[in-house]
Amino acid sequence: MTENMYSAPQSPSTPPQLGGQAISSSEVQIIADHISGTRPWMMFFVVLFAISFFLMLFAAVAIAAVGFGESTAMSSIIGAFYVFLALIYVFFGWLIYRAARSARQVSDHPNAEHLIDFCNQNRRLWRTWGVATIVIMGIYVLGIVAAILLPITLG
Repeated sequence: MTENMYSAPQSPSTPPQLGGQAISSSEVQIIADHISGTRPWMMFFVVLFAISFFLMLFAAVAIAAVGFGESTAMSSIIGAFYVFLALIYVFFGWLIYRAARSARQVSDHPNAEHLIDFCNQNRRLWRTWGVATIVIMGIYVLGIVAAILLPITLG
């Protein structure tokens, strides 16, 4: 019994697997190169989301300062709505930034752990955008139905 039971457990070094087949280091490098090619576009969208955030905040402040018609209550409501929209831009910008950060990890240190992290970040990004798209489409449908039914019922 020569095994030290207090030593750290040893795990066999297994290469990453895809469909039950081992992936070679050259294939991991090719995948990492493709992922690193997406990072500049992700960062471009992060910058666009940041610009949109600041534009929305500027619009909120402008509406609150100048006013919207003669109703200050309406100006406050619209200004708050623009702040809400700005926060949505921050949220989606943060999601794509996390995916871009994972892409950088993959390009700097191409290994299975970073590839899996990138895939998880990418999955979260697209799942959230998909849910948001469904919600927005639902709001559009409700708006169209309201635009059709309100004139009929009030007219």
